[in-house]
Amino acid sequence: MLLDLRRATTFPCLDDLLAAFQADGVWPACRAFIVTNDVQYEMARQLQSTLGPQTTINEIFQDETRAMEWLVAFSARTFSIRE
Repeated sequence: MLLDLRRATTFPCLDDLLAAFQADGVWPACRAFIVTNDVQYEMARQLQSTLGPQTTINEIFQDETRAMEWLVAFSARTFSIRE
C-alpha cells in the first residue's frame, strides 16, 4: 500500500487515522509512506510505529519511484513465498 502524504499540510488526530484503518479491515503486508517535510515524516513515523504490530513492514520514502520499486520488490518476494 502506498500512502502519499506529500500534499498533506495538516493531519487528523492519530486516533481518527487508526479508526479509519480499522474500519477498512485491510492490513496490507507492507506500507510505503511518501513524505517531503519533517511534519509529514513525523506523522508517517507515528503511523509506522502504531500500525507496526499488524503489518510485516513499513518504510518511509521521499522519492515515489523508490517507494514503488520497494513495494514491487516486496510483493514479488511475498508472492514467490506463497507459491
